[in-house]
Amino acid sequence: MPENCNRRLPLTAAQTGMWFAQQLDPQNPIYKCGEYIDIQGAVDLAVVEVAVRQAVADTEALLVRVEVDDDGTLWQVVDREVEWPLPVLDLRDTVNPWAQAQEWMRAELSQPIDLRHAPVFSFTVLQLATDRFLLHISAHHLALDGVGFSLVVQRIAEVYTALEAGRECPPSNLGSLDLLLADEAQTSGCATNAERS
Repeated sequence: MPENCNRRLPLTAAQTGMWFAQQLDPQNPIYKCGEYIDIQGAVDLAVVEVAVRQAVADTEALLVRVEVDDDGTLWQVVDREVEWPLPVLDLRDTVNPWAQAQEWMRAELSQPIDLRHAPVFSFTVLQLATDRFLLHISAHHLALDGVGFSLVVQRIAEVYTALEAGRECPPSNLGSLDLLLADEAQTSGCATNAERS
C-alpha cells in the first residue's frame, strides 16, 4: 500500500458533501458513526491494543485530517504521526455494567469531531466482566462508512487471531486513498484536484 504520509489528496465527492454539511453546524455529531464488538471469553488486552493499532495504521482513511486553502480548495492529509489513546474502562463494579456501557457509548457518540485535526476516530475497550469486553469504535462518516467499519473490524480480528496464535501479522488487503480516488475519477469521468495540478 502506498504511503501517503503528509501528502495532500483531494476529497471524494461524498467527502466534500459531508464536509460542507458539517460546516453548517460544526458541533452537530450527526456524522459521527459508531459500533462495538461484543467479545465474550478470555482476551489479552495487550494483543487487542497491538491489533487495533495495526488496523488503524493500515487504514489511511482513519488517519486523515482536512486542510482548506485560502481559495476554499479542500484536501485530506494522512497524518501517520498522530497520537491517540486506547483507554480501557473497567465497568465490572457498576450495578449494571451493560446499561453503563450503553450510556457511555451514547454519550461518546454525542461528542463532535473536528475534521481539521486528527484523529477523526476513537477506540475504547469497555470491560463488563472478567470474560466480557466491548471494543467500541467511532469515527466521522467522512473517514468511514458502513463498509469501512466492517473492513476495519475484520482487520482487527485478523491481526489479533494471528498474534494470539504466535504467527506473524498477515499483510493488509486494505486499499489506499489513491485507489479510492482513482476509482471515483474513472467512474465519474471527472478530473480530481490532483490531476488538474
